[in-house]
Amino acid sequence: MLKICIVGAGQIAEAHIEEIKKITETKIVGLCDLRVSPTQALADKYQINNCYTSVDEMLKIEQPDVVHITTPPGSHFTLALKSLNAGSSVYIEKPVTLIAKETAELIDLAKSKGLKLCSGTHRLKSTETKKVFEMISNTEHFGEMIHMDAVFGYNLSGIFGKLVTTNPDHWIAKLPGQLFQNNISHPIAMLAPFLSDDLEITTLAYDRSKNGVVNDELRVQVLDKKNMTTASILFTSNARPVQFFVRYFGSKTTLNLNLTEHYWMEDSVSSFPGGLGLSLNIRTRAKLLSKQYWTNFKAFWLGRETFFSDMKELFETFYFSINNNSKEPILYEEVQRTSDIIDVICEQINKQKDKS
Repeated sequence: MLKICIVGAGQIAEAHIEEIKKITETKIVGLCDLRVSPTQALADKYQINNCYTSVDEMLKIEQPDVVHITTPPGSHFTLALKSLNAGSSVYIEKPVTLIAKETAELIDLAKSKGLKLCSGTHRLKSTETKKVFEMISNTEHFGEMIHMDAVFGYNLSGIFGKLVTTNPDHWIAKLPGQLFQNNISHPIAMLAPFLSDDLEITTLAYDRSKNGVVNDELRVQVLDKKNMTTASILFTSNARPVQFFVRYFGSKTTLNLNLTEHYWMEDSVSSFPGGLGLSLNIRTRAKLLSKQYWTNFKAFWLGRETFFSDMKELFETFYFSINNNSKEPILYEEVQRTSDIIDVICEQINKQKDKS
């Protein structure tokens, strides 16, 4: 039985609790947050017996096997450091830390203590992601990776978004990469497995909505000089509908991964010439999409799948790696590469600010 503690009592913490409770051989033994009332309310809702306002006290009394860190990013490094030093493996919501150097320090500490660290980029464990990654690994079918496009949409007009754009003192506005740093781990994590560390990165950020507090549009171009692969990241707060999708362009076929609507699609070379070949390609895609529609519809209707099913999948593989001392579910080199790329993006964004 894995003993689990959660630090943070916000909205994402509740998602963690709901998914953890679906996993056998786990028990949430403690919940910690500086705010007493929300913490107690969340604990009462999910029958968590012990609440704390001190992480040190919780770690000492509960001695958890795993700590889930669901606080704002500024506290991630310190909380993870304390948890690892207390003998607990850690699951950290994105971004892992504010700077890449801190990510490296946590990874090294986890390794030295025989513990595990996992980043909260749970989309990597979705059903459709696993299918696409499996197809990419089949080089006879996919070929070499030529280019990747990641598009990540964000709704700044929602309640949380309005809190950010109207308050220069909001914690997101104070991050080195502001709004982008709190969210861009997700699209970068979808590219990181297929990149080396020899990267040339160019960044453009701007405030399209003229909110005056945070930049809300980001464009990133990446050249992998080792593999001669390119990638682009489009973060948009103004385009509608809000979407998250990635396209992987191979030398033999192209794969489309839609992480908003949970499906994948392949753009393959036509088997027949002219209009007939094009029509048959559309028919093939329609059949594949129809199959995924019915699979997804049944899964969501019957409750086998939920909005955070891929989060649960990541939790389960993380816990398995702890119990069996096996490979971490998201490779440390990919976790570090994601942090390294974010570091460069933030540095370039802040240089643009200094010039303006």
